[in-house]
Amino acid sequence: MFGNVMLATLLLALPVCLRFPFIGFLLYCWFDLAAPHVVFWNSLEFLPLAQLIGVATLAGVFVYWRGPRMINAFTVLLLMYVVWFTITYFQAFVPDAAHFKWDRSMKVFVPLAIMSMMLTTRARIELVMWMLVGVITASAIRGAALTLIWGGGGLVVIGPLGSFIEDRNVFATVMVMAIPLAIYLGAHSLHRPKAGIGRLIAIVVPLLILVAVVGTFSRGGLLALAAVGLTAVAFSRHKFVIAVTVVIAAVALIRFAPESWIERMGTTAEYKADASAMGRIKSWTFAVNLVREHPLGGGFAVFHLNHVEDAVGTEGYLDAHSWFFEILAEQGIPGIVLVLAIFLGALYRLYRVMRLSRASPELKWAGSLARTLFLAQCAMMSGGFFVGIGSYSFTYLVSMCAFSLYVIVRKPTAVAIGEPVESAEGDTAVPLASGGDAAPRRPRRDRRGRAVALEQAPGSRARA
Repeated sequence: MFGNVMLATLLLALPVCLRFPFIGFLLYCWFDLAAPHVVFWNSLEFLPLAQLIGVATLAGVFVYWRGPRMINAFTVLLLMYVVWFTITYFQAFVPDAAHFKWDRSMKVFVPLAIMSMMLTTRARIELVMWMLVGVITASAIRGAALTLIWGGGGLVVIGPLGSFIEDRNVFATVMVMAIPLAIYLGAHSLHRPKAGIGRLIAIVVPLLILVAVVGTFSRGGLLALAAVGLTAVAFSRHKFVIAVTVVIAAVALIRFAPESWIERMGTTAEYKADASAMGRIKSWTFAVNLVREHPLGGGFAVFHLNHVEDAVGTEGYLDAHSWFFEILAEQGIPGIVLVLAIFLGALYRLYRVMRLSRASPELKWAGSLARTLFLAQCAMMSGGFFVGIGSYSFTYLVSMCAFSLYVIVRKPTAVAIGEPVESAEGDTAVPLASGGDAAPRRPRRDRRGRAVALEQAPGSRARA
């Protein structure tokens, strides 16, 4: 009964996705990331709900979307990557397994490329962040509760069953990504609730996520936390305060974490005695050797050729266990160059936005948002270096937001001075200094019928 009600609700949401495509993309990303129809309603597992949402959303883009479209470097690089992995797909060493991963990747990257063209304001960037934080927090609450109840007594926290973030290492990485996003949204978001609730979100959600990360027993999650802490100190204007906060958090983590977690993290330095670490090294060696012989890569699912036998003689294969080596082996040198251009290009643009915001008080919001996305990107790249997440949507969401933020800030007569910008419908929209959406207005005209600026920055001269 419950499944039927929820199915009806989702079907009723399809017209909303058709009429408001950006909302449809957010809903599609939620289904792609957390698979709620699998987690809560097993009877709906085999229904193509995500595909229905995707089709309705894409139809809405072409039928109803009249807003501005912004093709930035992220869009171009991502589409180039789609073209390249399609070429390698036809030359894949393991064709049958490669087809499944190519199909899944197309359903991830093509919608992301289209969504990036619609990410034209600060408000929409923050909606993407709210979606990601909401999905992760809903799962982290359960993980934190289990960790506190069991105290690390043999229970390992994993992500939602049947979703792309089910694996504990993947779940730990994406949770660490959500920590800086939650702090920013609770303190600075245009969509944040009342001040008290916002501060509660900025404090409680990161703490719950931190407890859940401990419950995953993921060493990759620990490295992601370390990367976020060091980067926060390096790029903060209040280095001493942040450094003291990071040290206190580290001491509290060691003090209250269960003994089994401390022992697990202690094996990081003794990797030669750990079968999991040695398996990763073997996979990475396989990737390097493959690229030496085949610089253009072996196509999707090439790690199926990385054979291994377990203790009882059962034959299997070792996965990539790293986004870097996964893409390097599957897509070769051209593929890894394109992906690094996306990831490092995002970091560079965020750094530029931070520099620009220092010279303009009206871009203070952009500096705070850029630092937040920078921390999330570092968490993904460091924690994901030990997890094969090269074809998941959340791996590229932060980069998409970073490229869009850079374009918004770097617009001529930028958002800060509030000059009118012609919209696709002929109306004049005034960008807000906060980076939010502005309502379209008809341009004012002087006695001669010439359009004049609707708003002017203090101290600026009127144009003839």
